[in-house]
Amino acid sequence: MKKYIILTSLLISVFLSAKAQTDSAINKLLDQYILLSGSKDAGILVGVMDTHTGILKTFSKGSIDKENDLRLMCPASKPAISYLILKNGLNIESTIDKWFPIDQGYKKADKITIKMLLSNTSGINDYVGLLFNCKEAENVQFTVDTAYRNKELAFNPGESVLYSNTGFNMSGMILEKETKKSINELLKEQFNKTAPSIRLDDGNGNYPKGYMNPWPYHYSLSGYSGGLIGTIGDYLRMMAFISRQPEFRIMTDWVKVVNGWKYGLGIEGEGNAIIYPGNSGANLSWLTIIDSKIIYVHSANDLDNAKFQNFLNNIIPILSKQ
Repeated sequence: MKKYIILTSLLISVFLSAKAQTDSAINKLLDQYILLSGSKDAGILVGVMDTHTGILKTFSKGSIDKENDLRLMCPASKPAISYLILKNGLNIESTIDKWFPIDQGYKKADKITIKMLLSNTSGINDYVGLLFNCKEAENVQFTVDTAYRNKELAFNPGESVLYSNTGFNMSGMILEKETKKSINELLKEQFNKTAPSIRLDDGNGNYPKGYMNPWPYHYSLSGYSGGLIGTIGDYLRMMAFISRQPEFRIMTDWVKVVNGWKYGLGIEGEGNAIIYPGNSGANLSWLTIIDSKIIYVHSANDLDNAKFQNFLNNIIPILSKQ
């Protein structure tokens, strides 16, 4: 009995030591990232959740904190919208002319399905780049009309892929019309117990100190396509919840694969991993789901893609061992 107790104590000690070394390596990489930044307001936040155990860990350095409301952008909004559409029983094979009539200038709406909107295969152009610093964007209809109404499509529906935030704003509009509920109401219904801080940005969040002030564009410009905010913990819990639902199989039944990059419904990936980069115009983010691990990385006040990618290459293998 005594030998067993000693052996068990040694194993626990080795485990805790390895865990401490991993945590130390993560913090060292975060320190290096901040030191390499040219801004005193830089911040970096990482988190990992194991969907099998439910264990969640976060690490941060600089002007960002795990309690902050992050502008989660596309890697949060698009999977959430896609999941809500499926969960609420909308037929994704339905064409969109019911909500966007051809005779009102929405070209080939009788050929474009909800599924195409969610998989970036509709041919509808992206409004991002056409609008900037425009407060009129708080009306998502304005973003749709800017990029789609009386405009030519980039290609025939379903024939190719074009990343389009417009399509997801349209999806959110359809979802609200069909359910007769707001996106915030639908988010609360599905995620209030799991991830209560997840909501649409109203400009009044508990944002990181490192976020640029004023923000580069009006908070509402992201609309339904990228407008979710919340804490990193709630975001990871939301994604873990979605990944365990039967709807996730539909979301990851890849619609198109282009040069090895897979396009699903509000989800993208490569190989056996979900990979979703985000760019808010003032910071970068990255979602990875591989095996049972969900990993999220979010910067504040940084748009150095090369530096961020190098950080990801170093940090993700360590986080995946947590």
